[in-house]
Amino acid sequence: MSGLHYYPFFCPKQNLWYIESLEEIGKLPLKRYYDYNYSVFPKRFYKYCANLPDNKKYDYCFIGSFLVDKPTSINRSWILKFINNKFTNNSFLQFTDKKTKKGYIPMGSYDYTLIKKGFVPKEVPLKKRNYFDKEYYKHMKESQFTLCPAGDSFFSMRFQEAIMCKSIPIVQSYDETFRSKSESLLPYKYYLIDDNHVYREDWVEHNYNLFLKYHTFMYSPLLKLPSIKHKIHKPIRKIKNKNKNNNKKVNNIINKNTNFIIKKKLVHKKKNKPKQVPKQPQKKNNKKPRKYIVSKRPHKKIRMVNMARVNKKFRKLKK
Repeated sequence: MSGLHYYPFFCPKQNLWYIESLEEIGKLPLKRYYDYNYSVFPKRFYKYCANLPDNKKYDYCFIGSFLVDKPTSINRSWILKFINNKFTNNSFLQFTDKKTKKGYIPMGSYDYTLIKKGFVPKEVPLKKRNYFDKEYYKHMKESQFTLCPAGDSFFSMRFQEAIMCKSIPIVQSYDETFRSKSESLLPYKYYLIDDNHVYREDWVEHNYNLFLKYHTFMYSPLLKLPSIKHKIHKPIRKIKNKNKNNNKKVNNIINKNTNFIIKKKLVHKKKNKPKQVPKQPQKKNNKKPRKYIVSKRPHKKIRMVNMARVNKKFRKLKK
């Protein structure tokens, strides 16, 4: 296996997840905390999926884009044949991108492409790609097997998302099961297209434990490091007692103190500011500028020589 298919950096979506996961354990998103060997999922993702019921309604499932760009449509071309051969009334299919939905004809009773709306990260700005699509993970948790084809690269995060939802991933080749060299060494259990697909709970538990160990910060060595807490200035709350008169007195004292602090800061800032001196109007010189030449004498200070005086001296010497 060549190293051409390894990706040493995160995509924008994975980068947002990594920053959020660091903040959850009290770490700032600094370079020394970054480890690109394993992609990391935030706590709100795997905790929500863990609380969902394990009722397996569907045998096969695929939710994702198809014609969003050329590399994705090429890498996912094999799923169409698989869907026609394997999907039944107990399956779930949904194409989410806008290009696929234009003039789309449903492939069967299992196809919910035109019925339900889906979330496509590439159709949204970078800041909003951290959105958590609950229906996407819910249907994946209800499925025994999930199709995990590659996207615009040779890898798709759907492989790890399926494991997080306790669904066995199905891929075309071994290349679609990892992003980095470290992830390629993880002994995940999965099926290829032509295998006999049998749902095994021991595989599911094995994959899930590996996911928690390497793709979350639950057992990370970063937890042993001291956490960095941000200094948050909380507003002063008004005290509520039974006696209204006491409340007014206490609140007045609080308001006076806060106003005094604010005024003091403002005065301090004003003192530090330098005084602006008004600009004096410049006098206009109507005289024509004289031509000057700088004398080239390195042992003496540079001085300006008037050419008119020099010419007068030369005239006297000639006479």
